[in-house]
Amino acid sequence: MATLYQRILGDRFEALAPVLRRFHSQPNGGVAQGKLQVIRAPGRLKAILAAVMRLPRQQDAAVMRLEVSPTRDGERWTRFIGQSTLITKQTAWKSLLLEKNGPVCLGLEIDIVEGGMVFRTRRAWFIGIPLPRWLTPEAEATALPVDNGWALVVRLSLPLVGRILEYRGNVVPEET
Repeated sequence: MATLYQRILGDRFEALAPVLRRFHSQPNGGVAQGKLQVIRAPGRLKAILAAVMRLPRQQDAAVMRLEVSPTRDGERWTRFIGQSTLITKQTAWKSLLLEKNGPVCLGLEIDIVEGGMVFRTRRAWFIGIPLPRWLTPEAEATALPVDNGWALVVRLSLPLVGRILEYRGNVVPEET
């Protein structure tokens, strides 16, 4: 049976760099580790929103552990970043990767670039209700291959507020 990313990407899956293809083709999920720089945007409102969303604190060299495990209809992604834990559920809908965190679900388009992936928000739902574009949170992420893993950059912005979080660093999968 095809994994979540194999189903979403279809024939484009083969264009991924070998390290990303291996990681996203494991039927039992995978584990990866790295160090991230976590940057929170300044401002009291942004700090409050980041805390409510349980986003990681600002750190220059946060140890990160990613655990991906299969679910009935997708994958559970558990990210341990410093002292924070961020858990999301990923599934597929049409050609989009759906990533759900609490009452918010983002529909992400995935493009293949230089053997890596670029994720961009195309739709969003709050408690299952579609949000208009002007109220849609924006998540942008890139995972580009490097020597034995991938370079990761993730940015999260909220409507009317702007960017609240960015994290970046290199991630290396554990061999299974």
